[in-house]
Amino acid sequence: MAETEIILIAHEPDPADLPAIRERQRRALDRLMRAAVRIARVEAPLVNAMDTTGAGDAFVGAFAVGLAEGWPAVDAARLGCAFA
Repeated sequence: MAETEIILIAHEPDPADLPAIRERQRRALDRLMRAAVRIARVEAPLVNAMDTTGAGDAFVGAFAVGLAEGWPAVDAARLGCAFA
């Protein structure tokens, strides 16, 4: 897990740290772009969620199945969203 993610998950960042955090995020995005990584937004369907327990696990499982079946990552992510 990236240092920035750990900082944001562990606690609310100190406002004085935000410029440095944003710079690390920008550098990470630049590295991804140079590596020709495709970033896509996948819309999740609107649902009336009753309980979100396990939604992340369901997403990851379905996403992994889609990738294992040779689907493009965007299609696998759509499958994950449908299962979550």
